[in-house]
Amino acid sequence: MALVTPALTICTCMNLKVETMYVQSLFMLKLFVSPGKLQTSSSTQEIERSNGDDLTFQCEIPPRTNLKCPSLVLKRVDGNTSYPTSVIYTCRNGKEDLHSQYRNRVKFINEDMRRGLMTVRIRSVQQSDSGKYKWFIPNSKYACFFDVVGKLVHELVHYLISLVLLNKCWNCIWLGK
Repeated sequence: MALVTPALTICTCMNLKVETMYVQSLFMLKLFVSPGKLQTSSSTQEIERSNGDDLTFQCEIPPRTNLKCPSLVLKRVDGNTSYPTSVIYTCRNGKEDLHSQYRNRVKFINEDMRRGLMTVRIRSVQQSDSGKYKWFIPNSKYACFFDVVGKLVHELVHYLISLVLLNKCWNCIWLGK
């Protein structure tokens, strides 16, 4: 018989424990990103991505805005970071600086500036990327806010794992093990 809980799956006849770490390799990351509206995050657009997919933040700046600004900043604003600074990405005077957790994963798309868009791409999205983000030009009134929430689709995964374990339990009872 199998007992299924969100954190742990236990097969009592075989004393098997399948912890969440095993499940994490099977999860689907579900992302909710608010569209890039200036100074607002009122509506939310739902985007689904698998773990490891890319995510693009895009913010439209009003017409006639000088986008040749030498500075851009992307930062976490939820206070839910595992590192001392919340700044993820900065571009000042053409020089980019990235936090080590995001190195080789975050890219600012320069070409979009000419079209009035601030665009940044995070490659290989992870569950730890969940949180609130602010993408802005320092010393200006222009900013976009994004809310990324990672969720495990654990009900289906746990159901499938419990079926496998239940099958093994029945086999161990049937075979006398």
